[in-house]
Amino acid sequence: MKIRLNGEDISSELDDGVLFIEEPEENMTLTVTFADNNVVLYDANGDGVIDSLDVISVIHNILKKSPEQFYQYAADVNDDGVVNITDAVIILSSILNK
Repeated sequence: MKIRLNGEDISSELDDGVLFIEEPEENMTLTVTFADNNVVLYDANGDGVIDSLDVISVIHNILKKSPEQFYQYAADVNDDGVVNITDAVIILSSILNK
């Protein structure tokens, strides 16, 4: 699970499952991402194998070609909250360095 407040990861600030914000701002964005426990980082298409198909899935997602199965959580390998070409390059690099 990832918890972001205004784009910043605050997952470590949970206290026994509770998040307390002392001085909330007027316009705050809170996002919580739950992931399938079977999904592995880098496995963007969720097929259980990290390969070039994951890179293609990321690129299809970027181009809005809606891959059949896409796991945003697994595809955001640099954990910046956005799936983009940087993530595709990191996945490709990890494949080439095996």
